[in-house]
Amino acid sequence: MIWSYPPTRKQLAATIGLFLTGASLSVYGAYMSLANIAPQQARAKARRDYIKDRLRKMVLVGPLVLKLLWYFMRSFHFQLLSLLVF
Repeated sequence: MIWSYPPTRKQLAATIGLFLTGASLSVYGAYMSLANIAPQQARAKARRDYIKDRLRKMVLVGPLVLKLLWYFMRSFHFQLLSLLVF
């Protein structure tokens, strides 16, 4: 805030007090953010590992499941054809 006249001692003290309060709150917030970063990183790592495992299972098991599904569909299709022909 800019004054048109020189600030009084009370105004200057209030400005300095508010500035120091804001600065201390910023420092406290930064400290708390850094203090709580390890649990957040652990949660992110667990989530990332879960997604990797899930995708790995889908990639490895996916083709096998599709082959089995194709085999059963084909055999079921042949069974239907044999029922219709005979």
